[in-house]
Amino acid sequence: MDMFGFWKKKEKDVPGVKCAKCGSENPAEAKFCLGCGANMEEQKSMKAKTDEATGITEDFKDKGGFWAKIIPGYHGYKKKEIRREADKLLRDHLVNRLAEAKKNINSIMEEAVESQPDILSKLEDMLTELDTFSKKIQHADYGFAGMFGSDKVKEPELDKLIEFDRSVVEVVESLRDSIQKLGENLEEGPALVKEIRSNIKDAIAFYAKRDDYIKGWKAN
Repeated sequence: MDMFGFWKKKEKDVPGVKCAKCGSENPAEAKFCLGCGANMEEQKSMKAKTDEATGITEDFKDKGGFWAKIIPGYHGYKKKEIRREADKLLRDHLVNRLAEAKKNINSIMEEAVESQPDILSKLEDMLTELDTFSKKIQHADYGFAGMFGSDKVKEPELDKLIEFDRSVVEVVESLRDSIQKLGENLEEGPALVKEIRSNIKDAIAFYAKRDDYIKGWKAN
């Protein structure tokens, strides 16, 4: 078997990379453009980020039904004029979903008075933690001086925020489902309560990253 011939064929099949500055074709492994000397590693890194952002954008378009179903009227942050409105729509939705979860906990507590009195205090703690999460969402800084108030904000940053928001929605829905499961399986109360409280704490920490991201964003 001609091993050298095999590797030559593999090498030949590897597509080249076109320089964004001069248009010259370069080997895939080239660190600098053979035509103009531009840094190809930087170009590859930029292209990877652009491809990632484009993928997120296309995913948002393909799955627009997700947002239309979850938050009617939500259109993301591409237009500066509607960023604050979109952010408020998202917050209001999350707060309302958490209010439903808190209502479920109150119902569970009423049932637990007789069937699972030992977990009442932990359910009260859970209710407090869920209320804390809701208030953090409702009263977090809107970031007017950062991303939402900037004319120079770039689409990749906005795309990633939209993707982050989708994750937050899914986290809240997961918490609601877990609380509903608790109500249906109260005999497993202690273990489920411990798990849900841990998830609420994780959710609070996760949401804080959004706030930090917006406050710390700097337009180039």
